[in-house]
Amino acid sequence: MKNLYLLIMIMFVFFIQGCANKISLIDEKNSLDVSLEVVVIFYMNINDFQETEISIREQTKDIMGGISESLGAKNRKISPKSEGYYILSFPPLDKNTVHALEAFYIKKNNVPDFVKGYGCNSTEHFAISIRKPGVYYLGDLYLESKNSKLTYTLESNLNKAKEYITRNKIKLSINEIVDKPLEIFEHQVTCGPGTIYIQI
Repeated sequence: MKNLYLLIMIMFVFFIQGCANKISLIDEKNSLDVSLEVVVIFYMNINDFQETEISIREQTKDIMGGISESLGAKNRKISPKSEGYYILSFPPLDKNTVHALEAFYIKKNNVPDFVKGYGCNSTEHFAISIRKPGVYYLGDLYLESKNSKLTYTLESNLNKAKEYITRNKIKLSINEIVDKPLEIFEHQVTCGPGTIYIQI
């Protein structure tokens, strides 16, 4: 009986580890080996607010090129490092997995306020699907939410990102940064009962 209990506990621990979100903020790392991990940097501004937050979750690519939720995958809410810049790290993804930005928030008085016009019923989701270790700049993402409709602009300003890294003495080599725009995938998941989101 004890052996059965031990086996169940071991299986439970492995399940929890498998479901854990593997994304880390760069500040949470004691050391960072960009030859083994993916590091991404991007800027985000919502309705002229730099104080934002994102919810990010591992999702699965389907055969039609869209994405759907991975069973047991947990989401994680992440705030920018500073000045609107997000810097994240994670192990390289396999060909069928992406990290999807599934919700956006504006932080007012340090309280996240959900941004309407993007969510589980949206026809498109921003996502990261990088499979090779290295440092990547995903762009400057400008979002505007008005009357429950979200519009966006994705701009490239790599030199500005490099200046931010240098100015804040972040331990990344600016010469190693690869310009790789944030991707957009069709999203195949609908909302649960009682939850309403407006598509882009």
